[in-house]
Amino acid sequence: MNFQLVFQFRSTERHGLEWLHALENKLAASLGATGEVDGHDFGVGECNIFILTNDPRSAFEYVKEHLLMEEDADWKAAFRHVNEESFTVLWPSAETHFEIA
Repeated sequence: MNFQLVFQFRSTERHGLEWLHALENKLAASLGATGEVDGHDFGVGECNIFILTNDPRSAFEYVKEHLLMEEDADWKAAFRHVNEESFTVLWPSAETHFEIA
């Protein structure tokens, strides 16, 4: 798979490690051919879920519509080619900067 899609959430008391694991498992069970969950990290006020995919925009739309619409978490999403450092921000649409702490 050529791209890494990252969903980044602000970690809070409600959105902690257990919540992250549950969301990661839900994603892994439902993405199918759209992508493959490639793990997570947690700390420094944020948590990230990494997805490998050949079509980051379609994978983003799937996750946004089917899995995140119920969540009230403060989140961002961006992707990059696996061989590159810089990200293209997908959400929020007005955001231009994305980094992993």
